[in-house]
Amino acid sequence: MPKKLHLLLLGILLTWGSWNIGLAHSIQSVTDFEYTSKEIKLSVYNFETDIQSNNLLFENETLKISKIYPNPASEFVAFRYQLKASETNAKIILRNVLGKEVGIFKLDSHTEKLSISVQDYVAGMYFYTLSIDGKNLVTRKLLIKH
Repeated sequence: MPKKLHLLLLGILLTWGSWNIGLAHSIQSVTDFEYTSKEIKLSVYNFETDIQSNNLLFENETLKISKIYPNPASEFVAFRYQLKASETNAKIILRNVLGKEVGIFKLDSHTEKLSISVQDYVAGMYFYTLSIDGKNLVTRKLLIKH
């Protein structure tokens, strides 16, 4: 039976087999969920903490964006960001290992998170590039495992 992770608005509820474990902490998202027969480990992503700990992909006067998480990924990946100018054309370009574009994802100034489903991508290495107003600024590696 696959293990599932459910997020609630003011906390989280883990469904682990037939056990439900509630935690009363407010968190933004869970990036990694590992379990063994003796322990459950959660890695929590917090945008403000990561800004302070220099886990940013890029920052300038119009955009602040986190590195991709989780990495490696199997179901989805996400970026947290703050886009201050709505006229800025910011996007994430996803390329396979041969350099072919397999996805282009526009950053919207009205949201603060970009989630991308990677379930339909073939397992392997990919590269994601932050592009602002037609200029490719930063490229990093993404590993997809199924």
